[in-house]
Amino acid sequence: MEKYAILVDAGYVWSQIQHMTSNSDQLLMSLDLLKMRESLLEKSMGLFPSRELFRIYWYDGDGDNSLNLTFNRGAVNSKIAEMNNFKLRLGTVNSKRQQKGVDGLIIADLISLAQNRCVSDVLLVSGDADLAPGVVAAQTLGIRVHQLEFGSKTATSPVLLREVDCGFSWPEKEIQTFIKLKQKSQFIKAQISSSTEKHLPEEFSDDVFKNVLKLIPNFLSDFDKQQLNTLQINDKIPVEIDKKILSFISGALKDTLSSEQVLYVRTFLKLNFDFEKVDNFEGSLLTSEQICQALSVLTPEEKRSISQISEGLPKEVDKKLLKEASRILGRPLSRQDKKALRMKARSKD
Repeated sequence: MEKYAILVDAGYVWSQIQHMTSNSDQLLMSLDLLKMRESLLEKSMGLFPSRELFRIYWYDGDGDNSLNLTFNRGAVNSKIAEMNNFKLRLGTVNSKRQQKGVDGLIIADLISLAQNRCVSDVLLVSGDADLAPGVVAAQTLGIRVHQLEFGSKTATSPVLLREVDCGFSWPEKEIQTFIKLKQKSQFIKAQISSSTEKHLPEEFSDDVFKNVLKLIPNFLSDFDKQQLNTLQINDKIPVEIDKKILSFISGALKDTLSSEQVLYVRTFLKLNFDFEKVDNFEGSLLTSEQICQALSVLTPEEKRSISQISEGLPKEVDKKLLKEASRILGRPLSRQDKKALRMKARSKD
């Protein structure tokens, strides 16, 4: 009996689910894999009644890299790897959370399946024009390649549609039966519980994390209200703010954050942080002792140079003082820290 294979581009699937649910946050999306497999097999058996399934291939970025991939996609990939008749094929992801190398894997498998005469037909669940050359190569080697549209037609490239033998549709009504969405309150509870119990090492325990959270209002006071509003209302933390926050927390802990810690910080900050505290935060977290310790590095000449100007500090003195204070704290200084330090340096006490 002739066989067929199914090749699923997970990036295409997740993108289409976002479009169908009008949900911009993949952290809140997941799949009922048993229902999805049942629906996919029912669909494919209807298309190829005289063929036997060879294997289902699932292509995605590396699910272990949670700095770039969402938590739920990584969890789905782990379950896919354990399912019968599924083969998980992983590419990579870049700093913009885009999967890379997946197209190459799909094309390589298309050609390999054709060359080794493993199947007579391939059902491709993707809409990517970059796969068209692989489709043509596999057809030249003697197999038929078909496309299964997942959701909206607009997400399928006309270039790909021109090259496949047949185009089919997976109705949205059927797809909706295996899409799972979580409320943010449910997600944060499960996510933080999971991170704390299973992933976070001893040095990132609750007590340590709570101490770090106390520093966040001080750090966020460097941002203007417009930036903070952006952070509050967007589903994703803006890249510039995200980098600064993670750098700040890493400096406060005096250690590089693991991928699990990064996920924990982002999730907690986004869904639990009280931004009103930032607007009302005026003070510095530098203690008087730490300020005096930082000032002690200045020479008598440098201290005299401060009194010789009407406001502020001489550039080199200011740079030296801020560097020493940052070293003492073990983290970058906030605007309020700098303000307190400079005011004390100019005072005659």
